[in-house]
Amino acid sequence: MLKGEPINELLQLGAIHALYYKEGTWYHELNDFPGILIDPNGYIVFETRADYLNYPGIDFGPAENQVHIRPNGISSLPTYTSFSDAQKTILKKHNLISTINTPIKERHEPTNEETLKQKREIEIYIRNKKLVEEIKKLYRNTCQICGTQLKIRTKGPKYYSEVHHIKGLGSPHFGPDVKSNLLCVCPDHHTRLDFFTMPISIEHLKLNKHAIDQAYIDYHNKQVKIYNP
Repeated sequence: MLKGEPINELLQLGAIHALYYKEGTWYHELNDFPGILIDPNGYIVFETRADYLNYPGIDFGPAENQVHIRPNGISSLPTYTSFSDAQKTILKKHNLISTINTPIKERHEPTNEETLKQKREIEIYIRNKKLVEEIKKLYRNTCQICGTQLKIRTKGPKYYSEVHHIKGLGSPHFGPDVKSNLLCVCPDHHTRLDFFTMPISIEHLKLNKHAIDQAYIDYHNKQVKIYNP
């Protein structure tokens, strides 16, 4: 269950309450909406409590706060959304869903040390997501690269943005979770930056209201040359 919130935040899925279970067949109850249930291969979103309570295939109880998904977990439900290849790459990079599409015989059972390391990474991610919200608020959800303020039709915020770590967190980059390593961007530019298909120039940013470390910019641009020789 611990992975639900980091996955929701990392992929910017827009849920208020997110739960994860590797089998996709059993969850605690969602309490806030939009809510999302996640398994290793995808997710299903419930915009309202009524949608959730009346959804066919979801059984509440008999135990308190216990929800079962029939017949074969959330992947068997009609509105289930599979992770895209890009999303899978991002989640694997952060060690959040390492067993995607891996045959049982080939799966690696994590050691205690690996489990503790992953738990620490998730806890750090949850703790530092406040930094992401600060950047979004600073730029009013406007992309620093193109100046786009993406309007969305949801019951939540009127505008949507994502925050990119210029030098990526975790392996193989091991960048820090600090403001000087962050950019507020639209989904399109976030994807292009994640896959190193474009360089970054502080001088050419449409908006720049916080100090950005040039060392992280140089690191990113070096990766662009490596991935796109």
